Amino acid sequence: MKFYIRQQIFTIGDRYEIKDEEGRTRYVARGRLFNLLGAKFAIEDETGREVAQIEQEIFRLMPRYFVYLDGEREHAAYIAKRFQFLGALFDIETKSGPLRVEGEIFQHEYALYQGSTCVVRISKKWLSWGDPYEIDMAADQDPALILAICVAIDHSSHNDNNH
Repeated sequence: MKFYIRQQIFTIGDRYEIKDEEGRTRYVARGRLFNLLGAKFAIEDETGREVAQIEQEIFRLMPRYFVYLDGEREHAAYIAKRFQFLGALFDIETKSGPLRVEGEIFQHEYALYQGSTCVVRISKKWLSWGDPYEIDMAADQDPALILAICVAIDHSSHNDNNH
């Protein structure tokens, strides 16, 4: 499955439209403004139902995000950024096991692997407004979970100056 995610430039707060290959908006990720307790995003499907929530844990040297699906109280994944001299390094843990990041997050060309299996490839389209990304995920993956992980990584990467 392929999705295309674009951060909306001229909005108040973070907002990402997530479209399918036909250009239809399938999901919208909305950041909550003025949250003193860390960044929070809600991902809604095309009917407006919240399918995922992303919450940043604060009071940490490096950012860490938790993903909750369908209103569950237990997180489905966490994404923790680790210090690396050049670029970024992330630890990603899901209920089905860890995901390994390979590629260049700094250059926005990377993939997530579970064991030796590539579950998603992320690539940025350069020279375009709003940081558009192509997200090509394996058919057996949960789109809400993978998209939430991608939003958390993107948010962390754009907010390096805060951490």
